[in-house]
Order: sequence, then structure tokens, then C-alpha cells
Amino acid sequence: MQILNNVIPFVQNEEEKLESEPQKILGRLEGDKISMHNMKVSASCNRVGVIDGHLENVWAKTEENVTVQKAKSAFKQLKGLELSSSPEVFIEVFEEENRPQPRLDRNRGGGMSISVGGIKETFEGIQYNCLAHNTIRGAAGASILNGELLIDSKWF
Repeated sequence: MQILNNVIPFVQNEEEKLESEPQKILGRLEGDKISMHNMKVSASCNRVGVIDGHLENVWAKTEENVTVQKAKSAFKQLKGLELSSSPEVFIEVFEEENRPQPRLDRNRGGGMSISVGGIKETFEGIQYNCLAHNTIRGAAGASILNGELLIDSKWF
């Protein structure tokens, strides 16, 4: 009941997970261990009373100046895997500054698309909002895509 009409400004273990998972995902498999990527991630998590959807506010420090148009183009050009459960549009980019929103956008691409909007240039890179359906694209959908990839790659 604490979530009704409220935002909880700390979610135990979520910040550490958000800071280490990208390092693991972008790391390399060396033998039977993962060599973590050396990127630095700082995270803050808030629990907000929405049914589904994880909305992230991302600030990315870049080596080169990145314009809003260049960032949008890069997001639009990124293609997902060609698997049966992959969405037709991997990353949907919004022009509106007030999007994405969980209630309006979490089910895009059957819940498997990622939504990005509010892209802005900062003094060190870019800032944007990113939304994913936490169960369809997250836990359940990622497991299905991993299985399809293993079959497609002839691991089974």
C-alpha cells in the first residue's frame, strides 16, 4: 500500500544490478568466466506505481559530440536479431519530448520493442528516456529470445 500515491526513492539491490549488468552484457567470455566491460555506470532507482514498464533516464558521456539527430539515427538503425519473437521495430524513437510513457508505450511491438525519446544534447554527451516492458521484453521475452538464438545458432 506504500506505493499508492507515492514514489519510493530507493529499491534495495536495484542500483547495484543496474550498474553491473551492462558491464556483464558488454563484457567478454574468457573461458568459463565473464570479463566485465570497463564502462562506468551510476544508477539511482525509484519505485513508481505502474503495472508494467521500466523507464530509465540515461545520461551517456561520449568521446565525440553527438547531436540529437545523430543519436536518433543510431537508435533507428540498430536492428534486433532476426528471430521469430523479435519485434519488427527493435527501437522505436519518439519525437515528442514527453514520450515514452509506460501506460502508452510499454506494449509496442507486442511488448518486445524498446522505446526511446526525449533525446537531448548535454555538455558531455546525450540524455534520453528509455522504456522496456519489464516482463514481456525483460525476464520472459529475453528467455524466449535466448532460446531461439541457441536453436538458430545450432547450439541444440
